[in-house]
Amino acid sequence: TATGDEGPAFPDVVTPVGGGEPDARILLLGDSVTWSLFGGFVTWNETHPEHQFHVDNYRAIGCPVAESGQLRALGEVTQPNRACRRFRELLPAMLNRADYDAIVVNMGHADLSDRVVDGEWRQLGDPRFDAWFEDQLGGMADILAAEGAPVLWASTTQAFMTRGDDPSRGPESYPDNDPARAERFNEILVDALANRPNFHVLDVAG
Repeated sequence: TATGDEGPAFPDVVTPVGGGEPDARILLLGDSVTWSLFGGFVTWNETHPEHQFHVDNYRAIGCPVAESGQLRALGEVTQPNRACRRFRELLPAMLNRADYDAIVVNMGHADLSDRVVDGEWRQLGDPRFDAWFEDQLGGMADILAAEGAPVLWASTTQAFMTRGDDPSRGPESYPDNDPARAERFNEILVDALANRPNFHVLDVAG
């Protein structure tokens, strides 16, 4: 499995204090947001010696839940990075790396951007995009279900993204930040996971 800057596999990002056996092995799966969670797990291990976690991370910065492809994000057409292009391909190998007790999924802001679906640029709220996106969520869930571990999938918060090369424009200038897109994402997520007993939506957006 690819590791390091090219990703997407980052094993052993949090290990038990003292090097003992963990009480639970967690796989964090997502984009750069998952990187921000490491500190919380480290603090937990430092302050709860009786309950220790081992955490692996599987991430690709700026990667959508849907299969990798061209995005129109904040008005600019972008291509997926190498880690994103290999995200689904290498995921089964990461799942086989350990017997995980839980998988935590936290990604989705890239899916608020536009994608070419059925030959046209579309976005959440467009019926054709929504149907395609629900299939995409189901495909990712199928891969994760093979592990047999509980999957805790975070809902997506409203985005407030801006472009660094144009500081004069605020978040309201970009349709990606329309709260209706995040709301539709979460509605589709709930529908896609509704009949999967081992999957649970974490109401982070709420």
